[in-house]
Amino acid sequence: MKEAQDAMSSGKPFAARAGMLRAIKSAGARIDDVAICVERTRGAILMMSGEDDQLWGSTELTAIAEERLEAAGFAYPYEHRRYPGAGHFGCLPPNLPTTSTSARHGLMRMALEYGGDARNNASASADLWPRIVTFLHQHLAAPAGRR
Repeated sequence: MKEAQDAMSSGKPFAARAGMLRAIKSAGARIDDVAICVERTRGAILMMSGEDDQLWGSTELTAIAEERLEAAGFAYPYEHRRYPGAGHFGCLPPNLPTTSTSARHGLMRMALEYGGDARNNASASADLWPRIVTFLHQHLAAPAGRR
């Protein structure tokens, strides 16, 4: 992608979201060839997304997953937690630093743009973490007598 080459040559963080969303839109029905078959999951699903995720369009990709679940008549509970203003790191456990919205990738020779801002990322992670714990307790709990 031109954006990736520009980021590598300029040193600016690479935001892959726009290119990914263009690719999804241009794929049309062929998106099914590369989509994750979430409807084959045999259990509850908790999905989360930062609406300002600049690494990829997590909210848009999760909407595709939700559509697949609805179309399949998915038999298990599922939930999508959306966080306005949060970026890719808005879904990390709470109490981690949230002031950095971009970072140099450890394997690639470029910085990546994660989006969001410190306040929204921190707020999202603080809200999400207890929801994750509760969701796991509700849906992964051992049957009575097997604890």
